[in-house]
Amino acid sequence: MPKEKASLWRAMTQGGATSLGFVLLSVALLAGGASRGAFVPHGVIEASGAILLAIGLVAGRLERLSASGWIGLALLLGAVAWGLIQLAPLPGDLWSRLPGRAAFKDAMASLGVAPMAAPISLFPEATRAALYGFLPIIAAFTLTATTNLKAHLRVLAWLVASLAAASVLLGVAQVITGPSSQLYFYNPTGWGAPVGLFANQNHQATLCLMALPLLAAKAGDIRVTWGTGDLDHGRVLILVSALIVAGLGVIIAGSVAGYTLLGPVAVASFLVFRGSRSERGGLFVPVAAIGVLGILGWLAATSPVLKDLGIMSTSEGYLSRPDTFSRTMDAIAAYFPVGSGLGTFEQVYPRFEDPAAVTTVFMNHAHNDYLEVAMELGIIGMALLVAAIVFWAVLSWRAWTTRGSEARLQKAASIALAVPLLHSLVDYPLRTPGLAVLAAVCAGVLVATTHKPQITREENHGPAHKQVTL
Repeated sequence: MPKEKASLWRAMTQGGATSLGFVLLSVALLAGGASRGAFVPHGVIEASGAILLAIGLVAGRLERLSASGWIGLALLLGAVAWGLIQLAPLPGDLWSRLPGRAAFKDAMASLGVAPMAAPISLFPEATRAALYGFLPIIAAFTLTATTNLKAHLRVLAWLVASLAAASVLLGVAQVITGPSSQLYFYNPTGWGAPVGLFANQNHQATLCLMALPLLAAKAGDIRVTWGTGDLDHGRVLILVSALIVAGLGVIIAGSVAGYTLLGPVAVASFLVFRGSRSERGGLFVPVAAIGVLGILGWLAATSPVLKDLGIMSTSEGYLSRPDTFSRTMDAIAAYFPVGSGLGTFEQVYPRFEDPAAVTTVFMNHAHNDYLEVAMELGIIGMALLVAAIVFWAVLSWRAWTTRGSEARLQKAASIALAVPLLHSLVDYPLRTPGLAVLAAVCAGVLVATTHKPQITREENHGPAHKQVTL
C-alpha cells in the first residue's frame, strides 16, 4: 500500500477511532430512545455498530485492549454466547424435560404430536433481535477501551452535554406544543411529558443524570488549568450553562427515580470536580455516596409515598411494580436454571398474569432489569450480571484511588455508569440502545489507558518521528 494511502488508513482507523466511537454514541442517542417498536432506527444503530466494529477489528484495535478491557469484552461476549446457545435446537425429548416446557409438551400431546427439536428460547425471533442489539454495545465498548483517555477527556463531556441539552430543549418544546405535538418520536410514548429524544421520561432523566459527573470531570480539568493561569471564561460559561440545563432536565422530566438520584449524583459529581489531596484517604466519601444511591434506589422501589413511580397497588394492581416483580419471580422459578430466552419477557410474561385482570395494556418489561435478566437468561445470566457489577466495583475502586485528569474522567464514568445500574432496580434504561451505548462508552473509559506516543521509522531508516495516536 502506498505511504499516502497507508497514512490515511492509519488516521481513519487509529487516530480517528475516538471520533468513530463518538459518532456511534451520537447515532445511538439520537435514534435509540425507545426499547421496542423502533425497528428502522434500531436497525440503523445496529448496522452502524457492526460497521464500526469491523473497522476496529481490521485496524487491529484489539491489540491495544488492556487486561481489564479483555475482561469486560469477555463478559459481553459471554452474554452473546449464551444467547446463541439458547437458539441451538435441542432434541425433542431433551427439550421437553427443560423447566417450564411441560405446558407446551402437554399441548402437543393433546394434538397427537410428539415433541420436536426446539431451542431453549421460547421465542427465537425475539432472542435473535436482542442479540443484534449487542452489536453497537460491543462496538462502543471496544472503540472506547482502545483509545486514549486524554482524547475522551476533551470530547466526551461536551458531546454528552450537547445531546442532553438538545433532548431537554426538545422536551420543553414537546410540552409547549401539547400532547398531540409532532415532536414526539415514538408511539407509544409519554404524551404530554418532556421525554425529549426518548419514549420514556425516566430515560430522559437518566441521560441528564449521566451527563452531570462527566461535566464535573471537565470542570475539574478546567479548574486545574485555571490554577496555572490559563483562564478561559468562554469554556466556563458554556460548562456552567450545560450543568444547569442537565440539572433542570432531571427536574422537569418528572421522574421520581430521577428526583431520588439527583442529590446523591450531584454530591458525587462535586467530589469528581473537587478531587482530593489524598485520593486513598478520600475514598470513603464517594463509596458512601454510592451506598446512599443504593439505599435511595431501594426506598424508591418500596416507599408508599412515591406513588408516581408506579409501584403502588391501585385499582389496576396488576400493573404495579410489586405485582410485576412477584409475577416475574414466578417466571424465574418456572424457567430456572436455563431461562425463557434472551429478549422473551414481553411474550412470556402474559402466561403468569391473571386472565381476569388482563386488559389491552401490557407489560413490555419487568421494570427491574435484574429480575428480567434472571428470567430470560437463568443462572448463566445471573452469574454474568453479578460478575459485571463486581467488575464495575473493582474498576471504580481503582479509579477513586488514582490521581490525575484521566483518573478524574474514570471517576466520572464510574458514577455515570452507577446511574443506570441503580435505575434498573425500578426501570429498564439499558434496554434503550441510546443509554446502553452510553453505558458501554463509560465502561470503556473505565478500562482505557493513557497511551504514549509511538516511535516509528521510515522504511529507509530515516530519522525517527513521533506518531501520536488518539
